[in-house]
Amino acid sequence: EFKDVVASVSLRENESEIWSPFEKIRNRTIPNTSEGMPDTRLIHDALIEIKRDFLNEEKVVLVPSAGTSYDILIAVMDSLRNLEPTDPPLFRKNRETGNEEPVRQLFPEVVFGNLLGEK
Repeated sequence: EFKDVVASVSLRENESEIWSPFEKIRNRTIPNTSEGMPDTRLIHDALIEIKRDFLNEEKVVLVPSAGTSYDILIAVMDSLRNLEPTDPPLFRKNRETGNEEPVRQLFPEVVFGNLLGEK
């Protein structure tokens, strides 16, 4: 199931890392905000870049650290799943009609990991 996963997002004490267990993307480390929270805006923007290259990918793995609060988890999950009105439009070809259609969600399937082992 995880062989198809393009991106994983690990939340750590001082930073977040976006990486691929199968080296499909360039690893990126994003420092936490000055408040010590994951920078959901920068994580979101990095995932938009990834989505451009993998328009049909729906799944992302979230690897929270042990102390990650519920509120932070929800905020990060929202940034992984949802496209914002201010985001650049993304389009993919509908396999049945051949028409270009807008992508409505970023990575709607958030899977919790530690299953792949913490990097």
